[in-house]
Amino acid sequence: MRLLKKGGKLLMKWGGGMLGKAMEIINGMPIPANANVWQTLLAASRAHRNLELGKLAADKLTSLLPQNPASYVLLSNTYASVRNWQERAKVRKLMGEKKVKKIAGYSWIKVKKKSYGLIKLMQNLKS
Repeated sequence: MRLLKKGGKLLMKWGGGMLGKAMEIINGMPIPANANVWQTLLAASRAHRNLELGKLAADKLTSLLPQNPASYVLLSNTYASVRNWQERAKVRKLMGEKKVKKIAGYSWIKVKKKSYGLIKLMQNLKS
């Protein structure tokens, strides 16, 4: 487990120029890479517009966690980063077909010693 955590940190630190080396490390690990490693590789692939590794990482991640929206969203964003709108649309359509829902991001703020989720606060303002 320690090796997997270190591997994930290395992937984020190395970035685009070292994604090939990261794959070598993943392939050489004594145990199979877990979802955290594949998600980290997918995120790094998106950041550095590496579609080939991004698709591989997304496939591995969806095989481990088929209902996790991260793999679909990151792969969709990878396609968008290289302006491949057709493939991006296919990934989003697949999410719908598999009933995978993207979890909305939110932030917490504190007002007069009470915490509020920013999405909830925004919904209250709309009403």
